[in-house]
Amino acid sequence: MVLLAAVTALALPGGGCQTHVCTERVAAKTWETADYRLRHRCNHSVLACIDRAAHLHRVNRWTLRRRAWCESTMNPLASNGTHIGLFQFLPSTYATTPYAGRGSIWSAKWNSLAAAWMQRVGRGNEWTCQ
Repeated sequence: MVLLAAVTALALPGGGCQTHVCTERVAAKTWETADYRLRHRCNHSVLACIDRAAHLHRVNRWTLRRRAWCESTMNPLASNGTHIGLFQFLPSTYATTPYAGRGSIWSAKWNSLAAAWMQRVGRGNEWTCQ
């Protein structure tokens, strides 16, 4: 409960968050803290990572699953030379998400979270796979 209060305090005006990305991170962390199912690592399967990310960002998990299958056949280590990971991010595109500094682009967890965030904020059309 103390962590939730500390994270919430950051989101308040003058509480430390001055950018949109910071505010997004605080909101995501607050939601993740409130839902115990999202605190666990998604080592069980790639589908678990996608489903948890979809739940966290309140987007359709089937859309994300289809996109991951189309982009990498559900392989978090996929690469075509320029695009990397489960959702085939360009490193420059991944860097624009709130999850860029928090985890590896090769991780199914962080790649799924970044893709779900992009879907939520209206950037889902950046993929050719829909």
